[in-house]
Amino acid sequence: MDTFNKLKQISKLEKELFNEDNQDKNYIKYINYINHTNGELIDKINYLEKNEVVLKETIKQINMEREELQEKLDNINRKIDKKVKKCGKCSKCGETGHNSRTCSK
Repeated sequence: MDTFNKLKQISKLEKELFNEDNQDKNYIKYINYINHTNGELIDKINYLEKNEVVLKETIKQINMEREELQEKLDNINRKIDKKVKKCGKCSKCGETGHNSRTCSK
């Protein structure tokens, strides 16, 4: 049963029980209730939209920082790879830091 039929029934019951015709008042009360509820929902939507904008900005900043850190990490890894290649393992003894020509063993 839709809401307006329910309001009609309430109005009929009020007329029967209290001999008052409040159908117009009941419709006005219902419309005010809907407007109030819609107003609260609109306020919530506005609040959430503002939060969405703030969160998107925060995500952008985090992604930029992540890219910068990834770039720094890549540079460090490249430096480590260069050092590892320069200080490779000796083919005679297996130690790092020298090659087979400079091995003391």
